[in-house]
Amino acid sequence: MDSVMNLMKEVEIEEKDVEKSESEAARGSLDTLEKVEEFKKMLEHAKEANDMHAGEVYGEKSILATEAKELENRLLNLSEERNKSLAVLDEMRETLEIRLAAALEMKKAAEQEKKAKEDSAVEALAVQEAIMEKVVQESKLLQQEAEQNSKLREFLMDRGQVVDSLQGEISVICQDVKLLKEKFDKRVSITKSVTSSLTSSCGSSMRSLVLENPTEPLNGLLETSSKNKSPEEEEEASSYMKKEKNDRRELVEDGWDIFDKEIGF
Repeated sequence: MDSVMNLMKEVEIEEKDVEKSESEAARGSLDTLEKVEEFKKMLEHAKEANDMHAGEVYGEKSILATEAKELENRLLNLSEERNKSLAVLDEMRETLEIRLAAALEMKKAAEQEKKAKEDSAVEALAVQEAIMEKVVQESKLLQQEAEQNSKLREFLMDRGQVVDSLQGEISVICQDVKLLKEKFDKRVSITKSVTSSLTSSCGSSMRSLVLENPTEPLNGLLETSSKNKSPEEEEEASSYMKKEKNDRRELVEDGWDIFDKEIGF
């Protein structure tokens, strides 16, 4: 009996569990159906979205295909242009190589010509330098001759002044001699030979003063006429003779004694 009671309790419990399970199953199926409906709606929205997206994707794919075709055409054009450019570059390189070879040949010829001209110029320069050296030497010689001419000119000018002075002095002496002759003619009768001798003595005195030593004949003439001169005139003549001696000594010291011997001074 206990077992029956226990079995009854167990059956009741199981039956309650069955009811509970059925109730839960009923509720669970409803939840699942609701989820199914939700999924259906979501699928419809997703399908619509996919359809819209597919249109966009296929449209973009078509555009991209067109662009890819254009890019392919452009690449082909670029390849053709590249090939043309390479051909032009090859042609330019060949032309430049030819020009380079010609330029090198011309450069070599120009260098040879330059060297030949430089050698010729060096030779011409050496010749011109030799000529210039000769001209310089001639110029130095001419300069020396010009200096000698200048010294000679100064000497001749100085001698000319001396001759002018001597001529003046001799004119005075001749005048004194003439006056002395007149006095002699008045006081003492003299012969024609004496008069001629005095006249020739005056002329020879002038020549000897110019061509020989200008001091010695002048001293004699001055001594001849000193009797008729005043002390002032005698002092002036003496100072003049001293000046002439000093001038001649300076000329000898300057080396003009050889020149004097040559021209007879």
